[in-house]
Amino acid sequence: MNVAKDREEELTYLEMLLCQPINRWEGFDLNQPEESEQNLRVQVLFTGIAIAALGLQADATPEQQQRARAGIVAALERLVQRRIWAYWATPIDQKGLVPDPIGGGFAAYSGALATLLGLASLLGEERYHNPPLEFRWSSTWRFSYTYAQLVAMLAAQMRADHGGAIATLNDTTTPSAMALVLWGVHLADHIYGSEHKSAGQRWLQVLREQLVLRGPRLPNRGVFASGYHLKRRKATLTSKPLEDVMTLILMAPYASELTRELAVRHWPAVRQPERINSPLLLAFSSLLAVELGETERAATLSLTASTSIEGSTSPNWIEALLILGRAGGMPRLLEPRPAKERNDGNVLERPSSGL
Repeated sequence: MNVAKDREEELTYLEMLLCQPINRWEGFDLNQPEESEQNLRVQVLFTGIAIAALGLQADATPEQQQRARAGIVAALERLVQRRIWAYWATPIDQKGLVPDPIGGGFAAYSGALATLLGLASLLGEERYHNPPLEFRWSSTWRFSYTYAQLVAMLAAQMRADHGGAIATLNDTTTPSAMALVLWGVHLADHIYGSEHKSAGQRWLQVLREQLVLRGPRLPNRGVFASGYHLKRRKATLTSKPLEDVMTLILMAPYASELTRELAVRHWPAVRQPERINSPLLLAFSSLLAVELGETERAATLSLTASTSIEGSTSPNWIEALLILGRAGGMPRLLEPRPAKERNDGNVLERPSSGL
């Protein structure tokens, strides 16, 4: 196997997805509803994570790192587009409220941004400290946040809720949205030595006590309750396989023991991969198996997923999940790195800074 050649091909593949003209979306599925677990936001997020993973490989060349950095910037430019967060902002605006996707509490979106911003920083991209990212809703409403401000906002929102949760829509959140928030905050702490991840401890307790499903495993009783209402402090009674596996994947870097314990309830959902008609579920499950070191299971699931998407005439974002798996998955992104010193008024600081 020629690792260098394979990586070049994988980088090119992901560049075709992320770096095409900003108004083109070849390879992405625009027909997925926002409320599904495979909406456009999720597609951009994991494609961005995949290209970052290639640039963060220990033997990546400077040129490969630069290409990955450009790819993650392209992913962020797609993520801030109005179409990505309009699903959340439209009803907010119609109620006469402020459609700020960060300050207003849109956990799935804020967590995705925090993750990609953290990976951009790991790759040496500092542009999001100053000037900040700008979110344009209308001529009336524009919002801007630096990376530091975004992470601090997420931590403050978790601390403000009794259960440590941040809503995604209609006072509800999902396990995957909160897993993404905690991963994004954990990533910032890992890079800069800040201490925001403590804000997520209450949510992890709520997750264990109220959202982890117990008893016999049934088709709609997998790993996690698929939703949690912040005001009622109650979880739904059913689960979704995609929601389960996405949550476990995102938890693996910061809650590895809990992830391994709970993954046992997910594996029956993909026990017979050849009979599963969702290549996305297979690809996500393969990625989870990689993260847990289950190489035989990962290989079987990856092969079946790859076979399911063969024959496509253009790039398919699901391939990004398989590329991420071959790169080692999410935990491999957290290579030991020293905390960065503050060098201007917008860069994240060490713990003494109070970030």
